[in-house]
Amino acid sequence: MQNDRDVIGEWPQQDLVDPRGRVFEEKKAEKAQEIESRPIQLTHGKVGLLSNKKPNADAMLQEVQKGLAAANPGLTFVYGCKEPLAERAPESVIESLLGCDAVVLASAECGGCSSWVCRDYITLEEHGVPCILIATNRFEKLSRLVLTAGGIKSPRLAIAPHPVSGIPAEQAQAKIRAMMGHFTAEILGSKAEVEVKVENV
Repeated sequence: MQNDRDVIGEWPQQDLVDPRGRVFEEKKAEKAQEIESRPIQLTHGKVGLLSNKKPNADAMLQEVQKGLAAANPGLTFVYGCKEPLAERAPESVIESLLGCDAVVLASAECGGCSSWVCRDYITLEEHGVPCILIATNRFEKLSRLVLTAGGIKSPRLAIAPHPVSGIPAEQAQAKIRAMMGHFTAEILGSKAEVEVKVENV
């Protein structure tokens, strides 16, 4: 009869799986190159809105657009989206957002959607476009982990009370209205309100 040591010794070595989609051996793991996020400056007065088509993602982005437009009527907006449950945003969508001064992404509210919308965030930041991600408080930690693993030194997140999908669109929009100070602070420069988080709405 084999002892435990013999049995354990027969176990095959396992590879680690990177949540960003790469398979690598632990000893060969490469640290992601750090990405220094550019400060948001309204050089062109253009804000991008990228939806991952989670329920109410579009409704929340519409509310962000409405609030920013009210604060600065001179802004223009570029909308981009990907198919529901898609992994990454198509290259054509990413390219359409490259001329923006900032991009707001929605939304991170589950494991899969959080990971992939963070990948879109990283891609845009790699191209020098500052981003803000709408995430719920239950997926804030995961979103930060994925973003920092992707090289983002200081992720910009707008944290909404969970949930934002599975509720009427009006309720999701009310949560965005309650945190508009965060978006105007980050994008329009009222830094006093940047750290505000929203209580349940």
